[in-house]
Amino acid sequence: MNTTADQTTDSSHNGKANARSYRGGAVLTLVFAALALALAVPRLISALHAVAVQETVTALNAGNIPTAGALVDAVEELAVAARWSGGSDYQLDRGLVLLKQGLATSDPNEQADLLAAAEQATADGLAAGPGEPGAWARLAWLRFQRGNKDGAVAALRLSFLSGAFVPVLMPSRLELALALRSAMDDEMLSLLRRQIRLAWVTSPDFVAKLAERPGVGPLVRNALAELSEQEVARHLELHGPRR
Repeated sequence: MNTTADQTTDSSHNGKANARSYRGGAVLTLVFAALALALAVPRLISALHAVAVQETVTALNAGNIPTAGALVDAVEELAVAARWSGGSDYQLDRGLVLLKQGLATSDPNEQADLLAAAEQATADGLAAGPGEPGAWARLAWLRFQRGNKDGAVAALRLSFLSGAFVPVLMPSRLELALALRSAMDDEMLSLLRRQIRLAWVTSPDFVAKLAERPGVGPLVRNALAELSEQEVARHLELHGPRR
């Protein structure tokens, strides 16, 4: 009987198999670690460039205007961050900074270039992350400024659809929509009337003034005539009954 020899042989084969399995597992671990590192490095570089100008972006979102130098730095840093990352946030922030730069300059040629760059950055950001109603409204305004009413209406439609009830955004968005109403089809006019009703829920005095405005008053009053029970109930919940 060669039982002992056979066991020794089997043990040797098992040891070699285990060693190969261990080496294979180690190689796979290294491959996955390398892939994780390759994916993490661009995000890290993006974040480092973006954090350097976060104060500027925060100030703009709060309605404050930083210095001209801070705006220039923010555009450059966000451009680098956007190149290293496939996300939308950096491009959308860059579009906002470029817009503020354009509004701050008194040179018409420079303003046109900056607003065009803001439009492109905003469009690029929305292509990667389309669920931002504020950015769609910004794109609509930028297109409207250069006379592209059809493009502005298309962007405004997506702003309505991606965020119908955004109180902080609704007054300015509604003003833009009323300026574009001649370029709207029936579907868009229906969305506009809904926006008027939703704006009335949170800002009834603002909508009441719109109803008195020549040219748009009939549209506003017609929209309010379509108020639903839910919209009226929400209005009463927020403001109480009129006295």
